[in-house]
Parts: sequence; structure tokens; C-alpha cells
Amino acid sequence: MVTITSLISVAVGISAIGLPILGLCWLLATLARSANGKKMFRNCTLTALGIMIVAGALSASDILPNSQEFAALKREEEAQEAALKRKEEAQEAAKMCNDHIAAYVATQQLVKLRLRSPASADFPLADFRHAKAGPCKFAINSYVDSQNGFGAMIRSYYSAVVEHASGRWSLVSLEFSS
Repeated sequence: MVTITSLISVAVGISAIGLPILGLCWLLATLARSANGKKMFRNCTLTALGIMIVAGALSASDILPNSQEFAALKREEEAQEAALKRKEEAQEAAKMCNDHIAAYVATQQLVKLRLRSPASADFPLADFRHAKAGPCKFAINSYVDSQNGFGAMIRSYYSAVVEHASGRWSLVSLEFSS
């Protein structure tokens, strides 16, 4: 695995090789203060940089993971992400399994689907009764005001049982009464 200390050791190794060579190049250029000395300094500097790049590549090949190690690291990371996602989904499901308000809102949507005029549906804000009907199940009793087939607003009482599973609420049973 690549660590900060291994990267630092590569940098130190490059410096240990390259810096003395660069110093030698500077010394040569200083001694030969002429156009020829500048050319010698440039060539020497390019050579030193090349040596440093090769030394860095050789050092890095020892610390960088090969393709099999990289694939294993990638699989491990994906497994950790999947486990975290499953844990978050389980926490969300547990939260929803105890949320009677979410059950009531889901019931409203499911009841609307059974009405003759869903757009006219008017549910009470908080006038409902609820009870746990099992794990992740709620029994909801309330009413809805909606238009009938003749356009008149009528109040219909209902009893519904809803269940939360697989990330969504589903209707187990629904009974209307006037």
C-alpha cells in the first residue's frame, strides 16, 4: 500500500542522487564561464534530471501496487462502500418502520388511487388513528372528503393497513365506509 512515508523515501532517494549531480553541473559551469560552459551546464542538468526521473521510477515501482494488488484494494473498497450503504438502508428502513406519520402520508396516496375523483381528495391534517399491526405495518383509520360520481363532496371513512418493505409503502388492506 502506498503511504506517506514510502513517498517521502522515494523523494529522498531522488534528492540523494540528483542534487549532487546538479551541484557538480553548477561547479563545472562556474569553472568554464563561457558559452561552452553554459551549454555544458544545460546538458549536465538535463542528464541529472533524467537520472532523477529514472531513479524515481525505479523507487516508485517498489512502492506502487501492481494490478492484482490494485484490484484487491478496489474490491475491498467497494465491499466497504456496499456494507455502509446496506447499513444506511437498514437504519432508514428501521426508522420508517416506526414512523406513523410516514405511514399516514403513504396511506393518503394509496387511498387517492381508489377514489373516483382523486384530485378533489381532502384529507384531515392530523385527525387519524394509528396502531402497529406488526413489524413495519400500521393500521390507519381516518376519513377523506372527495367528490362522488355526481360531483357532490362526500366524506368516506376508511381503515387501511400499510406495510413498509423494500424501501416503499404498500397497501395490505383497505375498507371504506360512509
